[in-house]
Amino acid sequence: RRVFGIGDTNVSLKYNFLVERETSRRPALALAFNLELPTGDHSRQLGSGLADFYINGILQKSLTRKTTARLNGGILFSGNQTTGAVGIRTRGTVFTGGGSLVRTFTSHLDLGVEVVGAFTKNFDLGRGQLQMQVGGNYSLRENLTFDFGIVAGKLAASPRVGLQLGMSMDW
Repeated sequence: RRVFGIGDTNVSLKYNFLVERETSRRPALALAFNLELPTGDHSRQLGSGLADFYINGILQKSLTRKTTARLNGGILFSGNQTTGAVGIRTRGTVFTGGGSLVRTFTSHLDLGVEVVGAFTKNFDLGRGQLQMQVGGNYSLRENLTFDFGIVAGKLAASPRVGLQLGMSMDW
């Protein structure tokens, strides 16, 4: 069965409380809060039908002028990491982590690779997630990007292969 349509909506807020300085070895640090709203059609497996609440810490360090490394870790306090086609309805805490490497190729184009994972003690939420994504974003204007990626994963909660498209706007 092929499912196509709009899934759940993710609203994110991020606060950068420590800015990286060019001469310092100290990385930038930020916190993010995500709220995923059940806007997808659960009956067609395009969403979980439940709201998810997530907090994440982000560490970022520039390796060169054009290459940036990021590490992050977070806790999903209610919900699950597999909304969309899977739509697991069991509630519980999920721990997440990941790392990425991004390179700026032009003033408009960034490309990168990331590896992310998730685990929980409650196996009804899925037996873990491990996935890799290759993608990037293209700047349409100063505060708006078109985002794209190909994702592939392993373990029960990961997509085998997929395409992600979206847009990001800084306010």
